[in-house]
Amino acid sequence: MPIAGMLMVSASLRAQVIASPAQSAALTNAEQDQRTRQQQEARERAQTVQTPTVRAADIVPVEFAPLPAETPCFRIDRFTLDVPADLPEASQRQGASALPQDPFAFARTWLDHYQGACVGKQGIDLLVKGVSQAILSKGYVTTRVLVPEQDLGSGTLRLALIPGVIGGIALFGAGSLGHVEERLSGPPRVTC
Repeated sequence: MPIAGMLMVSASLRAQVIASPAQSAALTNAEQDQRTRQQQEARERAQTVQTPTVRAADIVPVEFAPLPAETPCFRIDRFTLDVPADLPEASQRQGASALPQDPFAFARTWLDHYQGACVGKQGIDLLVKGVSQAILSKGYVTTRVLVPEQDLGSGTLRLALIPGVIGGIALFGAGSLGHVEERLSGPPRVTC
């Protein structure tokens, strides 16, 4: 290393060693501020990780519960899951169908697990609750399953699927359509 370079390094080291008390205090304050910021960031990260997610309801894994033994009971060989004809056409299009791309085919498959079972009132309640849970687990939080009046002696259990439809979105305090588009296109945010 050339002598001029060593003198420069030596002079800079001496300048660091011989810092004034004001400089030392400023350096200590800067280090303290940095430490405080790092601790605050660590607390915020920990809080973000511990914050619960917002959901409509806790989604329980879908299981095939055993049906209770009941009297009277009816052997069910076929299930239908249809949208009632008296609903608006837009709702009917959103519901179950016999098409292969049916968005609710998984619910039909879930029901088919119970084909051939003897079902009474409690069993029907359990089936409605189970298929509703299967639908909810797929994210259809506004869709409902109902049991219309029927004769179970035919061996068919008809269930009515009422697809959830959002009729409108109201934003309070929003100034313009641009504000709505911005809120919908950005990352999801939870505000209280």
